[in-house]
Amino acid sequence: MLICSPWSVCMYLFARYLAGYFGSLTI
Repeated sequence: MLICSPWSVCMYLFARYLAGYFGSLTI
């Protein structure tokens, strides 16, 4: 995670991953 140079892309992918993970948990 720290080796990614564009932080926006890393945070975007990480946010999408978390959203999908918690979304599958609630549903």
